[in-house]
Amino acid sequence: NSLAVSMIIMAPICEEIVFRGIIQRGIALCQKAWRHYSGKGELKDEDKKVQRLFRVQISALLFASLHLFLPHQNYLFKFLQFGWTYLLGVTYGYLSEKYAT
Repeated sequence: NSLAVSMIIMAPICEEIVFRGIIQRGIALCQKAWRHYSGKGELKDEDKKVQRLFRVQISALLFASLHLFLPHQNYLFKFLQFGWTYLLGVTYGYLSEKYAT
């Protein structure tokens, strides 16, 4: 019972903290620091959009890649799982960017 609670509730919460909270926000901080120390100044809206897309794509790819480590022999299943978790990662990443405070 406690294992089920851990897998259904705690695992997704921890994944979101790591992938959207630490990785995606960490990339944003690196981008900001790079911009500051390179003397680039303020970004145009198009550049902000590109950086946002980069953050979302990287975190989604890492999120999907993590799910490939599940022990399953069927490569079609792994391919479908990668695609599904990648799309979820993009969706969650976009929502995280949209509603970030």
